[in-house]
Amino acid sequence: MVEPVDNSFSSLVKKNQKDTSSDKLQHLSEALDFQVSLRMGELHYQLYHDRLTGLKNRYALDKDLEENFSTILLVDIDQFHNYNELYGIEIANKVLERFAQFISIFAQRNDYEAYRIYGDGFILKSENSSVSHEMIHHDILDFLEQLSEYKVTFEIAGEEIDIEVDVTIAISMEKEYTLEKANSALKYARAEQKNYLAYYEAMNTEKELKDALYWRKEIKEALKNERIIPVFQPIVDKHGETIKYEVLTRLQRRGENISPFYFLDIAIKTKQYAQITKVMIEKSFKIMQELEVDFSINLLFADIKNRKTMQFLKEQIVKYGVGDRLVLEIVESEDIKDYVLLTEILGKFRELGVRIAIDDFGSGFSNYAYILEIAPDYLKIDGSLIKNIDSDAKAYKLVKSIQILASSLGVKTIAEYIHSKEVFEATQELEIDEFQGFYFSKAIEPEALLVREAAIV
Repeated sequence: MVEPVDNSFSSLVKKNQKDTSSDKLQHLSEALDFQVSLRMGELHYQLYHDRLTGLKNRYALDKDLEENFSTILLVDIDQFHNYNELYGIEIANKVLERFAQFISIFAQRNDYEAYRIYGDGFILKSENSSVSHEMIHHDILDFLEQLSEYKVTFEIAGEEIDIEVDVTIAISMEKEYTLEKANSALKYARAEQKNYLAYYEAMNTEKELKDALYWRKEIKEALKNERIIPVFQPIVDKHGETIKYEVLTRLQRRGENISPFYFLDIAIKTKQYAQITKVMIEKSFKIMQELEVDFSINLLFADIKNRKTMQFLKEQIVKYGVGDRLVLEIVESEDIKDYVLLTEILGKFRELGVRIAIDDFGSGFSNYAYILEIAPDYLKIDGSLIKNIDSDAKAYKLVKSIQILASSLGVKTIAEYIHSKEVFEATQELEIDEFQGFYFSKAIEPEALLVREAAIV
């Protein structure tokens, strides 16, 4: 039976209403899909891009390296912390933004993709699958030449400031652990003071393991045979007169005094460092008990966190009665995060008459807030800023700003690495309070120190 067709007006209206309602739902669904898609796109962009510079970030690099092997250049800005300290975070961020624009333009012109993977670390990833060592070498020289003519200009307090950007570049053409090997090359490049360096196999962990085993044995035997000794570096006033000494660690080996530069990291990793610290405390205190001169010893945050080491230090201060002549130099480090613990422990030593210094200020982690937290008696300005201060205008300005701040807080300053008359005069001009370096004297062994001080008396 055929159903009759209803062509009445009311029927047509109802049908149209249904169609209109359906269209509205369809449009709403499409709008929602569009909004979700748009938001997902925004989130995807934020996940894989650096917020400050707009370049791709570390997540994007990891993803891209997984999909396709590429040669990378790790470009790290030298001494970037200086910009933070001298000009403030806002200007430092603008330096990063401008440098990101520079590196992005270079990348576009030379078949690379640019990334920012950490604070002052950038990546140029080659888009050329057949890139060669010669091509990379040519590109790096071109990059450095262009950068040498590049300046970031700002107006600060009514004065126009030109900021030059220097970098160290590490190259990795390795298929596995590409970024990790670039980081190894960067470390070696800095140690060798090279502008750029490619990763090579001798940088691998096997060599580091052999070095660790060698120094572990050397340290163990030196501790056993009393070959860990203190030596004493004079610290002088503006007239060149010795006013105190810094105690330095040496490992005696076949007639040589080996600097901890070669074995300190290994001592920490092999858990021999705490024993070295105790030996140095006891030996130096015993020598200084016989003299009437101030002296300082170095402590890492690892020492301060070690309850047994701190208890031993307190006992030795009381035993030898050196509290009113002792300065504890706290080596500035990124490891220092617990300022409450640090200030609490240092406060207990201050009760014994001990004074506090921040060592290596201006090296790699410097933060003016650090001074306010610790409230030191002395600020030792790192040798990397002092050694060329007579010819490096940027270092001169930075040291000047440190000196002005320290002076306003009633903190005395000490310049390390004074190695020439010119450097000494430049630091005197800045009204640094005390000075230390080979220009005055090399580190003195215990016997020679006793003779020297006896002659002074």
